[in-house]
Amino acid sequence: MKQKKNTLTAVIMVTFVLLILANLLHGLWRIVAWCAMIFSLAVFAVLWSRLWRCPACGKHLGRMADGSDRCPHCGEKLE
Repeated sequence: MKQKKNTLTAVIMVTFVLLILANLLHGLWRIVAWCAMIFSLAVFAVLWSRLWRCPACGKHLGRMADGSDRCPHCGEKLE
């Protein structure tokens, strides 16, 4: 589970770097940076929907805003 979370974090960090670059660059490179940022957001959305699941019941974990270490659906302890 931790490796999946790290993958998602890395993709979102790349997106923020691309956002900064898109604001610093000019001309064609600015357009390329914006397109790359939109692509990385799409990759994040796909990875999040496929990887952020409970290993026991397979249901999507959602935002997990409460910081719990258990699946909100089956109660299985997450790694």
